Amino acid sequence: MIDLSTFHDLAKAEIGAFSPKPTSIEGDQLEAVRSFFQSPDGTVDIGIWECTPGRFTADRSDSKSATSSRGTWN
Repeated sequence: MIDLSTFHDLAKAEIGAFSPKPTSIEGDQLEAVRSFFQSPDGTVDIGIWECTPGRFTADRSDSKSATSSRGTWN
């Protein structure tokens, strides 16, 4: 089992400036992201992400896993 106390300091991490979310469908969202680790081939990227409320799509068809996502945040 993962010891979640490992992630305690992430709540205090500086995430950076918010900018317009290019995949926003509704709500003119802003997002901010901070990457902590990326694999040499770019297929794994671990970090933190925040987004303002609204609807968006996240097409990840260029990745090896070929997944796509949609989300609605209120």
